[in-house]
Amino acid sequence: DVLGWGTDITDALVHRLHHPTLAPAIPITAYRLGQMGDNTCVFHLEALTGLPPAHQDVVRSAIHRIKERHEHSV
Repeated sequence: DVLGWGTDITDALVHRLHHPTLAPAIPITAYRLGQMGDNTCVFHLEALTGLPPAHQDVVRSAIHRIKERHEHSV
């Protein structure tokens, strides 16, 4: 049971993105998705809006890392 929401790390981290109490942790959650998330989380990251510029940079970087990793694994 990874992070308390099942066994899939991507699902668990995406759940954290949408949990209102954990909103302050969006940058670290996005960073972790960039490290370990699969291609299914890109939609959720792209849907994040209204973030401070530094947080948006982390989200963009995570999206880039995920897409780059997925591109090399196909």
